[in-house]
Amino acid sequence: MGTTFPKDIMDCMKGCILSIFWPKKDIVDFMKKVGCTSRELMPESEYKELHRAEIVDKIFTKFYI
Repeated sequence: MGTTFPKDIMDCMKGCILSIFWPKKDIVDFMKKVGCTSRELMPESEYKELHRAEIVDKIFTKFYI
């Protein structure tokens, strides 16, 4: 996606995502709906092993930082 955001904004976005979406699948589905493709996101088997916050961190690190 190529956009860079300041850390404080990233932390706020992460907090909002984690407050709104509880199941891990909902977090990944949200990321798909906002423009991440299946090719850009991790496979389901990989995100099932991560904590919710780690999923968001991994996606943000890969695409927004």
